[in-house]
Amino acid sequence: MNEEGVDRVTTKEIQDAIIKNYGNHPFTFVPNVGQMDSRVQYYSQGTGKGFYFTPEEVVFSFIENTSPSHFRNGDATNTDQASRGMALTLRFLDANPDVRIEGQSEGSGKVNYLKGNDPAKWIRNLSIYEKIVYRDLWSGIDLVFKGKNGQLKYEFVVQPGANIKDIRLTYRGADGLSLDDEGNLQIETPYGVLIDERPISYQEINGQQIAVPSSFKLKKQKQGKNCYGFKVENGYDSCYPLIMDPGLVYSTYLGGMSDDSGVGIAVDTEGNAYVTGVTSSLDFPTSPGAFQTTSDGFQDAFVTKLNPTGSALVYSTFLGGTQNSDQGISIAVDAAGNAYVTGFTLSADFPTTPGAFDTTFKGGSLGQDAFVTKLNSTGSALLYSTFLSGTEDDEGIDIVVDAAGNAYVTGNTTMLQAMPMLQGIPPLWIFKPPPELLILCTMAVSMMLL
Repeated sequence: MNEEGVDRVTTKEIQDAIIKNYGNHPFTFVPNVGQMDSRVQYYSQGTGKGFYFTPEEVVFSFIENTSPSHFRNGDATNTDQASRGMALTLRFLDANPDVRIEGQSEGSGKVNYLKGNDPAKWIRNLSIYEKIVYRDLWSGIDLVFKGKNGQLKYEFVVQPGANIKDIRLTYRGADGLSLDDEGNLQIETPYGVLIDERPISYQEINGQQIAVPSSFKLKKQKQGKNCYGFKVENGYDSCYPLIMDPGLVYSTYLGGMSDDSGVGIAVDTEGNAYVTGVTSSLDFPTSPGAFQTTSDGFQDAFVTKLNPTGSALVYSTFLGGTQNSDQGISIAVDAAGNAYVTGFTLSADFPTTPGAFDTTFKGGSLGQDAFVTKLNSTGSALLYSTFLSGTEDDEGIDIVVDAAGNAYVTGNTTMLQAMPMLQGIPPLWIFKPPPELLILCTMAVSMMLL
């Protein structure tokens, strides 16, 4: 509390509130316009998980969370850590092969993919949706996917006259399906059991929500494997739509998975929050079942802008190469809303801009370079992007920007002589390439103090 008796809000309290709201922003679905396998029409991704929606099935991909940092622990073997994962497909049996998948409840934000060093392949200003609908997946039956409390939810909308018995599904990649004593569906896999909670079903009749008792029903396929559907008890009025709402629980699968890792935060004068960090970008699985993967190749730097209340996405931009891992560590913002990001990349094709200070990836023993990138106010274009490195491993740790738009960066390097510096001033390097990037790189090397 200050002298006037007014509580002061610390910077850390503001940052903690931003991170909390960031983790709670709505679950969204992104249309595929060429950035993913052509079979996928919509998808949703987060660290350790990916959901891919095709006309025939939904693919759930889970992977154990691993540490994103390659530099700070100084352990080169960490980049080769194997992680276990599981791909499951929710297959629609005897369903409409010409089903339409529609995005609904368009969000206010946009998504950009600035991946690789070929701008012609960048994808910008994609709309996002808060739910998707498989329209007439079976005759008179829609399947809806949406987010709730950060989890993927699905429900069936059964129109009057439709036959509930038409709904038949199975999980490919699972060892088996069974029901527990409470009627929940157990999806058995080599890495544990996923639970699909017993459905909650209801009808809207004369302005009232009427509960309808319902449950899973296991069935045998010709191959001997189980599939499942639903049954409803007395009280179902087939003259009104029926909503059946199961609940897939996966938050503790594979020993636990974290949300996207937000590392750096900045706030502009209007209260908008800018977050940078690392997120997964799991490839679309080509076959169901258990798999092993290394930590390299599925992590991208991201920059996300949230509105002042943290309740809506303004934009989210994925930034990185197509070959390896990247991470944003610190972020700053200028008066025009342009974002400045620094971090590290292990990707030789990390996006750089013509005429930038350094467009050549060097890497070191870990194959890691620092980068500095400036994004425009919509997150859809690079105003500049450059490597910042010598011949050894480097990372950008912090960045600030002054009123003139000059960026000041500090970071780490594993070899002092590897970084560019002014002759005769070994501990401090200052360089100003035209027209606007001022880099101040101070290296705390203990041997220099001896």
